[in-house]
Amino acid sequence: PAWGDDWRRHFSVDTVNGRQRTILTLPDNVSSPPVVYVLPGFGCSSLDLALNSDESMQQLLATLTASGFATYRVEKPGLGDSEGRGCQEIGFNDETAGFQAGLAALKQEPAINSEQVYLLGISLGGVWAPILASQEQVAGIISFSTIAKTWPEYMYDNWRRQWVLAGKAYGAIDRDLKLASLFWHQLLSEGKSPAEIFRDHPDTSVLQASLAYEEQGQQLF
Repeated sequence: PAWGDDWRRHFSVDTVNGRQRTILTLPDNVSSPPVVYVLPGFGCSSLDLALNSDESMQQLLATLTASGFATYRVEKPGLGDSEGRGCQEIGFNDETAGFQAGLAALKQEPAINSEQVYLLGISLGGVWAPILASQEQVAGIISFSTIAKTWPEYMYDNWRRQWVLAGKAYGAIDRDLKLASLFWHQLLSEGKSPAEIFRDHPDTSVLQASLAYEEQGQQLF
């Protein structure tokens, strides 16, 4: 699907993280359209995808707009034009606050029907959607490919599935999941940093690739 020439508008919203970029797309020849507010997963990637027609998120947005819906996105802190620390450096609550501020601003947007705002949460966004809906009235929510378990359990299931698909030996999978159990306990229950865990438990270093660990910044994902 293709958009018209005047389909995208860039704004910003003031949040606890600084100013965050908001992106609104409008369908052609539709007055006060309903709007789908897309909430992304935990990854730190820009949602400003206008020039990448092969990107699945771009195709979703284009299809919604071609079907008569406006779409709305809020860039995470430190991505694209958004100010603030990088999204790897802030916590869940600060990200939530940014998305909440974005929803409040969207409800004031005169170009859309504020009574027909729908939240589409993808992956971790499916956790944010009901949180936002509990704070601000919306017409409906969709939680897609999300989680309903603890973070370590989610990571175990994810890694097991991905490692099987990658052809990793089952013995190695079993070994690394045991190491993952140790890693997440040390990180989430003992409060150790990734660098401390890798230092004190060298065997866990085999997880660094799966964690996308950057030693210099001590960042995960």
